[in-house]
Amino acid sequence: RLAKQKAEDATRQKSEFLAYLSHEMRTPLAGAVERAAALTLDAGASVFSLEFAALHYAAPQRNRYAYQLEGFDRDWVVTDAGKRFATYTNLDPGRYLFKVKAANKDGLWNQDGATLAITILPPFWKSWWFRSLLVLSLAGGAWAAYQIRTRVMRSQRSQLERQVSLRTAEVEQKNRLLLRQEKQVRQRTEELAHANHALQENDERLRLAKQKAEDATRQKSEFLANMSHEMRTPLAGVIGMLGFALRDPGLRPSTREQIERGRANAESLLAIINDLLDFSKIEAGKLSIENIDFGLGAAIESVAGLFEEQAAARSIGFGVEFGPDLPPFVVGDPNRLRQVLVNLLGNAFKFTKGGAVGLRVERGAEAEGASPIRFIVQDTGIGIPAAAMARLFQKFEQADSSTTRRYGGTGLGLAICRQLVELMGGQIAATSRPGAGSTFTFVLPLAAGVAPPVVAPVPRTPHSHRLRVLCAEDFQTNQIIIRMMLEEMGHSVDIAADGALAVAACARADYDLILMDGRMPELDGANAARLIRGGGPAHAPVRDRQLMIIALTANASDEDRIRYLDAGMNDFLSKPVDEAALHAILARAIALQLRRGVALEPMAPASQVGELDALFGVAPEREPVPGGLKRRIRSAFAGDIGRRLA
Repeated sequence: RLAKQKAEDATRQKSEFLAYLSHEMRTPLAGAVERAAALTLDAGASVFSLEFAALHYAAPQRNRYAYQLEGFDRDWVVTDAGKRFATYTNLDPGRYLFKVKAANKDGLWNQDGATLAITILPPFWKSWWFRSLLVLSLAGGAWAAYQIRTRVMRSQRSQLERQVSLRTAEVEQKNRLLLRQEKQVRQRTEELAHANHALQENDERLRLAKQKAEDATRQKSEFLANMSHEMRTPLAGVIGMLGFALRDPGLRPSTREQIERGRANAESLLAIINDLLDFSKIEAGKLSIENIDFGLGAAIESVAGLFEEQAAARSIGFGVEFGPDLPPFVVGDPNRLRQVLVNLLGNAFKFTKGGAVGLRVERGAEAEGASPIRFIVQDTGIGIPAAAMARLFQKFEQADSSTTRRYGGTGLGLAICRQLVELMGGQIAATSRPGAGSTFTFVLPLAAGVAPPVVAPVPRTPHSHRLRVLCAEDFQTNQIIIRMMLEEMGHSVDIAADGALAVAACARADYDLILMDGRMPELDGANAARLIRGGGPAHAPVRDRQLMIIALTANASDEDRIRYLDAGMNDFLSKPVDEAALHAILARAIALQLRRGVALEPMAPASQVGELDALFGVAPEREPVPGGLKRRIRSAFAGDIGRRLA
């Protein structure tokens, strides 16, 4: 019965609350909640509080409260008698319902809580009437702008119509003028079209002519390269054999002098072949001129020595005269100077049956700080007709057609002389009287120089290890010479007659070095090197693709040498092979193999085999073996020469 009474008291319990603005502490309610069920707040009421109380005073400190603002709070907020208020800040404009209920000291909640409808008014700029006013203002502004723009456009259109009328009249007048000009242009266009067609035909003819000229130049270059190889290769054999003969310390002085003259003439012939190649380089603009210090007297005497024996054999007087005050050393290109003098003296001896040939060197007149040196070559030969003097220095030209039949020659010598002299900054001229001889004079601006450093010959150190060398060479004489050079240095040699055999040999055996001729039958040196670097053919791979490959080239062109290096060769040796250069290449090959970890046989002390003195019959009493070697070299050389001349 007592519990029932408590429940009824809790049911009858009511809640009252007071609302007020927090920042002003004033209530917006006019009375109790029973008389004010709704509350309206303006947009400025950003913070407000609601205070509530339960009408149960038995134990008010034990009363509990729960409230919820629908539209903002998700759940009921429960609090005790110490906090009988709820504060809200910055609520969005809209409608809310605040509900509150209470529990007595026994924890019984009343079912009829108090409610208060709260409306928060939006600011004026969010109200419908403000938005409507704004829309009307924008519409009015747009209409006013449209009206203004329309008036402006009408005014502009009127002004534009007046301008168009004026411009139309001008355009019509210009159009009539353009029509007349168009007719003239059409006529000129037709004329230009005809001229362009003729020009295109002319360009096509020029293109074909240029193509033919380029083809001819290429064919000439190929011919010169082939000729160089075919002539330089046997010459390399001759020079090599003569060099071996000169190494015999037991040669008689007269025999040594004869061999030295033979070698000098062979080298002179090699220089003539180089002249032909130089001529092609001059035409292509690829010939370069050196400027080094050299002895002027030594250069002149080296040239004169080439003609002393010829002069004595033909009973022709020959002398060299030096003028006073000549500098002992000059700066220039000694090789090109010797080349010009050899050509001029060679012509002088060629066209002189009897009498004398002379060479005079004297100092010219000082000009612009240079030291011009004048070279004069005189002879008492057949002379040159006056009609032929104008074309004397042109290529492939001689005095008359009978000159070629009687004396030989190609007519290139004087043309090369003129071009070389001009490349060195000088001038060349000639005077002659038929039957009385000729005089050729050229002047070079050779500045005074200093004595070039004298390099004392350094004795070659014997190699530390023995190499197995493969020599790919189709010229048998060169095969023998290279074999003798290598074996004398203590190395073993295998010979392959062409590039294909060289590749096959690399598949069968391990080599430390390959000396590869550039031009060979079946497979040339460049393609053979490229095949070795690639590992060889699939059916017979090479055993070592990283070994050193050196090109043996008789070609003097830089293009061929670059081609050999691009094919994978390490370096090249020019023919005739210089023994010192070969010795250095072998030392490099030994160092390379040792760095690669290849086991090499240590070099044994080389035995001195004196068999080369029998090559030319100078010491037949020493050994019976050199006679066979001599016959073998002569037979190989004769066979090679016959094959190349066939």
